[in-house]
Amino acid sequence: TDGQTSQHFVDLCTTILGMNWTFTTTEVHLTNTGGVVNMSVSCPFTRNTPHIVYEYDQTSFKPVISVSAEDFEAVNLLKSISTLEAFEGKRESIERAVQARTMGTVGDPTILDNLLAMKKRIVAARATENAKDQSDRKSV
Repeated sequence: TDGQTSQHFVDLCTTILGMNWTFTTTEVHLTNTGGVVNMSVSCPFTRNTPHIVYEYDQTSFKPVISVSAEDFEAVNLLKSISTLEAFEGKRESIERAVQARTMGTVGDPTILDNLLAMKKRIVAARATENAKDQSDRKSV
């Protein structure tokens, strides 16, 4: 596609497929025909599926984004991440998967709730570590 599809038709695809539709994998090829290439045309097909999106112009093509099955799995780990180190280890995967899942939508309240709960756990863990460090310093 050249990405010149109206939002109405993108929304219609989402309505027909549903928010939880998955494929084994999806490969999207966007052709730059001189206008703005709107990647949202691919969203209904890539939202929950490992995918790679390529953009072509007159002389070449390049991968624009790639989201793996491991990236999507990282979103499922949000409920178990409780340290900053664990989050940093998965941050890029979480970011790619959240963008893929929510692009072209008003958001995903479940993911938002899981992110906020994860943030609380990380802040609590850091506070506990800081209090322990303070206590250890006073003991010395």
